[in-house]
Amino acid sequence: METVESEAIKAVGYDGGRRILRVAFHNGRSYEYLGVSPEEYRHFMQAESHGAYMNQVIKRKYECREV
Repeated sequence: METVESEAIKAVGYDGGRRILRVAFHNGRSYEYLGVSPEEYRHFMQAESHGAYMNQVIKRKYECREV
C-alpha cells in the first residue's frame, strides 16, 4: 500500500496480476475494486484529485467488496 495525499483516501495498493485495486480510506474502511486494468490504475494515481477520480470513475465502473 502506498500512502497518497487525499482528504478521503489514506493509501492505495494494486495487484496487476489479479487486477485488484485496494483503497484504504481515512475513515478506517478498505475496499477492493475488481477488474481494474493497469492503465486505469495509472490514470487514478496520476489524477489531480484521487478522491474525485475515485467518485467519478472507479466507484461507477468497478465492482467492489469491503475488506
